[in-house]
Amino acid sequence: MFSPVLRFMSWWVRELGGLVPGAVRPARGLRGLNTVIAADKSQIQLIQERNGDGMIVASAELRKDGFRNDPLELLGPIGVNGNLGIRVPFEACFARTLHIPAAAIADASAMAALDLERATPFRAGDVMTAVLIDRSATPVRGTMPVRQLVLKRETVQPILDSLATRGLEAKFIDCWTPDRTGAMPVDFLESVRPVSASASGPGRGLNRVLAAAAVLGLVTAIGTVLVKQANALAVLDVETKAARQSAAAVGERITRAETAMADAARLRDLKSRRPLAVGVLDAVTRLLPDGAYLTEFSLDGDQLDVTGFATSAAPLLEIFEKSQLFTDARFSAPFRYDSREERERFSMRVRLKSARAAPDASEKEARK
Repeated sequence: MFSPVLRFMSWWVRELGGLVPGAVRPARGLRGLNTVIAADKSQIQLIQERNGDGMIVASAELRKDGFRNDPLELLGPIGVNGNLGIRVPFEACFARTLHIPAAAIADASAMAALDLERATPFRAGDVMTAVLIDRSATPVRGTMPVRQLVLKRETVQPILDSLATRGLEAKFIDCWTPDRTGAMPVDFLESVRPVSASASGPGRGLNRVLAAAAVLGLVTAIGTVLVKQANALAVLDVETKAARQSAAAVGERITRAETAMADAARLRDLKSRRPLAVGVLDAVTRLLPDGAYLTEFSLDGDQLDVTGFATSAAPLLEIFEKSQLFTDARFSAPFRYDSREERERFSMRVRLKSARAAPDASEKEARK
């Protein structure tokens, strides 16, 4: 029942361990007194160091084929003063550079380890890793450059096994600087050290307090976010309903306005057409000579069609062409004599020069 909780707390202890100041965490590596076994392809050395200053205690040449079954046999008895560590050449490490979000720089080791199998042919079980962070570097686009060093386990496994047969355990594994003047500030064992080991030591109580505080803060933050979201959804629902009601009212007003505008347009069209038609009919009547009259009258835009009887229909074209109101006069059908009316029946089509001028032209025709 409590296993998931314990796993969660262990994970938080490990993550928050990186947040503990360096003065609180146990010191490893160059600080203090160290006994270092340094090995490369040609020799193996036993070095005593104090705060980075080293003295070679024992040294031996290796065979061309590398380590024997017991690589430490050549060094004789090993006296350990302080922390016991292993140091490998920089050339034995694979180095690559990653760009980690500046906000997650505290988790650089974990992020680099997750990216290792994706971006390289190495498998996590076959290597040890360490990261170098230049905290003085300026973030570029929110990221920080991080250098990851990858060391194959087979490089140091013979030495680890030989130490184990002597009842000894390496506390750290680092590497020389490229110029071999000192050690790089890394510890490859951090990547394979059990959670219980990384969580032990003087900082364990502080880590537990930090973990508990973080869990409490996380629960509080989640509750705050949920309350804010619920309030925001309620406000949004009220605003949405009000907006819908307002939109419906606006849509109704727009519909009424469009209907009123359409009615007004029809009324204006009706008013404009009646005076025009009356004026054109009056002008046509005044142009007709004595003895002529109309039986049909049709006005469509600027096109006028008339039908009627006249004593002589032929002069009508000239009469309409000379008018200030009409143009393009032509007979739309041959005129013929009607014996019953004793006049010629005609059908004529003419075009108005200007629809607005119809009433004025009618008055001028009347004055003539």
